[in-house]
Amino acid sequence: MPGHMPWPRARLRPSVPKTLFRGEADCYPNRNKYCCLSKGLIVKNLITFLACCGGLLLLAGPAGAVDPAALKLLAKSKECLRCDLVGARLDGANLKGVVLTGSRLRDAKLSGANLSGATLVDVNMRAVDMRSSNLTGANLDGAVMRHSFLGDSKFDRANLNDVDLRGADLSGASLKGANLTNALLDRTVLRDVDLTGAKLTGANVQDAFFCRAKMPNGKMNNSGCKKIQ
Repeated sequence: MPGHMPWPRARLRPSVPKTLFRGEADCYPNRNKYCCLSKGLIVKNLITFLACCGGLLLLAGPAGAVDPAALKLLAKSKECLRCDLVGARLDGANLKGVVLTGSRLRDAKLSGANLSGATLVDVNMRAVDMRSSNLTGANLDGAVMRHSFLGDSKFDRANLNDVDLRGADLSGASLKGANLTNALLDRTVLRDVDLTGAKLTGANVQDAFFCRAKMPNGKMNNSGCKKIQ
């Protein structure tokens, strides 16, 4: 595709010892160049993936676990645009206010994570596990969250405009005051959810599975209970 910018890739220089590598943070979209490490950081040979963007280093092991040092950098910088975090394990991570616009978090593990106030615009979070996470006040405009596990999470006052939630499970989630304008809710499980004060303009609520759901007007909706039991 003309003008397409490939996802940042990382390679270790062949002359560098396999057991550790030191360098300065840098990121190049060109696969023939190198993405180095933050100054003073040591990476052992168990690290199989390196992704560096905007001077931010992210490390993931064979099972997708993000290195604690990299997570610390993420929490400190609060910004990583178009990052590749597919399959990353960030359970319980404190990512409050982080900016991950355009990033890929497909199949990531974010159970119990704090993403309150985060900017997750146009992020691909398909099939993520975000159960019991805090996304209060987060901006998820245009995010893709199809077939994701979002049960017992908090989306209070979050911006979910144009979000793709098809097939997602939001059982027990709180969406008080959330903006769900034009949200795609085909076969979305909305069991025991609280939508008090939420905005559903243009959302295809007729295709969602509501069960013991508290609607924006305060009334209970049980129209989909039989379909999900």
